[in-house]
Amino acid sequence: MKRGLRVIEERCTYCQLCQLSCSFLYTGRFNPAQARIRVEWNDRAMVSFSEDCNLCGECIRACLYGAILEEGQRT
Repeated sequence: MKRGLRVIEERCTYCQLCQLSCSFLYTGRFNPAQARIRVEWNDRAMVSFSEDCNLCGECIRACLYGAILEEGQRT
């Protein structure tokens, strides 16, 4: 059974560590544009996942601020 990811956008600081970690895992390069997670900033963080996201959880491990959690995980 695949797990889901939950984002608490208020905690996101737009550091892009999740994107850098994801892109490095899947492409071997630190390039946010190649990540399977997207973080945009327009007065606040907006986080989304591409269709290629396989819910591996790398972004959860990379986030220092607890903005990305496994579905069902308590805040």
